[in-house]
Amino acid sequence: MGNPEDTMENILLCAIDDGRFDLLLVVYNFLFFEQGEKILDAAKEKNMGTTVMKSNPVKMYNMFKDFEEQAIANNQEFPERYKPIYEEFKQYNEDAKSYLGTNNLKTKDNQLSDVATQFVLKNQDAHSVLVDFQNFQELESHIQYAGESLSSESMASIQKYREKFSAIHCRIGCNACESVCPSHVPVNTIMRYNYYFSTKREEKYAMQQYKNLPGGKPDLCWDCEGFCEKACPYGVMTKPLLAMAHRNLSFNNTILA
Repeated sequence: MGNPEDTMENILLCAIDDGRFDLLLVVYNFLFFEQGEKILDAAKEKNMGTTVMKSNPVKMYNMFKDFEEQAIANNQEFPERYKPIYEEFKQYNEDAKSYLGTNNLKTKDNQLSDVATQFVLKNQDAHSVLVDFQNFQELESHIQYAGESLSSESMASIQKYREKFSAIHCRIGCNACESVCPSHVPVNTIMRYNYYFSTKREEKYAMQQYKNLPGGKPDLCWDCEGFCEKACPYGVMTKPLLAMAHRNLSFNNTILA
């Protein structure tokens, strides 16, 4: 289990100050940008190269949808406690798509692929960005935005999207919640493995790492009053997200009812 103090910000700022490194990998996207901007600014002062990873927000709506469909396929009851959250998120998603449509911003598989790339490229201190693509057509979708930036109207739309989307997106690398967890659940690490599972499609690796992960697991969370959620500066629904991560990463596919 990692040290709760080992946030992305602390580690990378120490690496910048150390002076031995020429290039940094940093998490930076339109939902989790505060730490990234501080790191990019510090790297600029030391004349270090930067590459942005996790530039596209996680496809949380699909995660909820798949979670429900898998439960039905396995003749398992979709836990009653998730239903209000699921319905609330579906409304988040509809509101977000409405904002994007009003501002003529594209959506793709419920992701803001094009907008996410534009947001990163808008910051001149982000020298390159890692993007996921399945074919050359998807790659061209990103390349076409090189040299362009978002308009002020589009930025206003993104800000509204942040307000709607924030509660179901854990900021990987934040670690603000782990120090207050009485069961020592490694929230950040679990969320990162679930990112590998659901977005990077590295299911086998993610499940194996989760199986061997020391510390508490989310089956300890339902009797907890939610210290992690109270500590989260972004108001993330941490307990339901941990439950879905446990469902994805467990070899027995257990749903926490």
